[in-house]
Amino acid sequence: MRTVFVLCLAALSAAGCDDGAAGNGASGTTDAVIRPDVAVGDARAADAAPRDALAEAGAADASRRRDAGPADAGRRDGAPPDALSPDADPVDADPADAAAPDAEPPDAGAPPDCPARTAPDYACDVADPRGTCPGGICLFGACIGPVVDAARWDACGDGVCDACEGGGCPVDCGPAPPPLPPRRYDAFEQTITVQVHGFSAVNDAEFDDTVYGAARSAGGQGRALRLFRPDLVDGEAHPEAPDQLIGVEYYGRQPPDWMTPDQIAAVDAFDPATHEALPRYAHIVAFFVRHRMALSGARYVNFVCHSMGCHVIRYLLEHDLEGLASDGVVARWYTVAGVLAGARLARLFDNPTIRDAATLLALNTSDFVHMHPDYVVDNAAVWDHRPREANSPLLAGILMHHTVGTDPRVSETANIVRLLDLNNPGDEPNDGIMYTLDEFFHDQAAEGRFVAADGRRLRPTRSHQHLDHFLISDSEATGALGAAALFGGRKVYLTLERVELLDDREQDDAFDFSEEGQPPAELAVEVEVAFDGVRVHQQHLEDRSPELARMAEGEDRVLDLRVFEGPVPDDLDALDVHLELLEVDAYPRFGVLESLFDAHERLVDFRGSVALRDDTLMLESQFVRAEISVRVVPLY
Repeated sequence: MRTVFVLCLAALSAAGCDDGAAGNGASGTTDAVIRPDVAVGDARAADAAPRDALAEAGAADASRRRDAGPADAGRRDGAPPDALSPDADPVDADPADAAAPDAEPPDAGAPPDCPARTAPDYACDVADPRGTCPGGICLFGACIGPVVDAARWDACGDGVCDACEGGGCPVDCGPAPPPLPPRRYDAFEQTITVQVHGFSAVNDAEFDDTVYGAARSAGGQGRALRLFRPDLVDGEAHPEAPDQLIGVEYYGRQPPDWMTPDQIAAVDAFDPATHEALPRYAHIVAFFVRHRMALSGARYVNFVCHSMGCHVIRYLLEHDLEGLASDGVVARWYTVAGVLAGARLARLFDNPTIRDAATLLALNTSDFVHMHPDYVVDNAAVWDHRPREANSPLLAGILMHHTVGTDPRVSETANIVRLLDLNNPGDEPNDGIMYTLDEFFHDQAAEGRFVAADGRRLRPTRSHQHLDHFLISDSEATGALGAAALFGGRKVYLTLERVELLDDREQDDAFDFSEEGQPPAELAVEVEVAFDGVRVHQQHLEDRSPELARMAEGEDRVLDLRVFEGPVPDDLDALDVHLELLEVDAYPRFGVLESLFDAHERLVDFRGSVALRDDTLMLESQFVRAEISVRVVPLY
């Protein structure tokens, strides 16, 4: 059934004409480093779309937390996506003005003059798709997935709690949460690891019969982890073990026998047939974690997730369900092709006709509503509404690593369909179901970053695999990185620090036929990294994930291009690295189209073992001198 749905979406996407996304052109100065994690629009709204489908079910998302915290600060209880409209309660007038006799200040007590929210009518003109269906697909006069009010949270994070934010911007309007308690990251004998699965194509009958909150196998990630950690305790067989690996089921209508009547009532308060499915899932997972911790005596929890499961965990943490975030019990979080900034594919569900037709597939289609990027911006990334950033204080101190996919061929269609590439004018990297840039946190507020043993504050790290959204779930590399992310004590950073460009390998003049392209040179790094023969990271121009920098011949400067970052096993002594620094003549993602026949030229390459100690590798050829820094950071 999932394959059928993917094929249906493929046909729909193929019929699309324009998505209006910000391009990834090559504009800028020659000393600009063009990074894929900032190439598509504002991180505050990775993909903004209308809220019509999201507002139907009404209240519930930001409420029902055990303790109100920053996610609830200043928000109306259970505010739906459109709650911050001109109809929201106005701010009080200034007391001095209100007290003045016979004074009639023009704005006293009046609602703030906020921009009106635009509700799409889902109609468009095929002759003008960009103007009548911005950011969406105009198909036979029906506008599918338009982007509306993309700038609605632009002021959030500017330090001013203005009336139009309506208290829905905790980073500006507060209150700031208290500091989180300290936690241990090496208390493995007291830490359970909970795996949260992704989307499943369940029909209504299956959903009705399923027991939510039931313990289940840790799935593909569990199998992959046990390849490298065979000592992991099976939580299904040993539910009392404080160091168990266990999965949890969040689908279903039947309560588990361990859940209290109050917890059951809290879960049943959310309608799984609407956007409320997400808070329902998140509450189920939070209750399950507290239950397993109490049963086993564990002090901490690590999360591992795939796809939509990461979306569920983000909601759980940002809303501090069951106090798991504010109590500081979440030590580590490992995401695999995670829906962190929303699934832009879900935009194709944002049209009444499409929603009606989808019922014929007998799927639980509510998941496509809450995975909509607009829903994520408004209701999951609630601290500052930046879906690609982990800035909420409730995420502070969690040790995070992301594994992302870059193969656009969908394995469940026999690698025939490149689903997202059917309508991908920005030529973005993707794994066939998710755009790669939406699968990881690009940044984190400095005060919330993990503090290493030497005092350095570390952002969440990421690694790339050339696998699609499904195959990456249980790959060998996923297991190797997961074992290091969840149980390792080091992170390593390989960085192209400095480059002196001796020969740009571009044409010197119109009569130079020895090279292709015009200066300045466009530089990119292709790289593969392995742990004892297991390839855990790869970036190639083919998968469109390498960063790009421009340099002029004769320049010598710092580039600071990250080659690899991530956790490494404690017993690993060296990385196997193959690296090539290329001068690129064809890279459409960044607007480089200098040659159709000579895509790139090698400037220098390296293939060998890189010892895991702080070092600098010097690479040199007739074209370039380069420095690669190796930094190994003990975590505790």
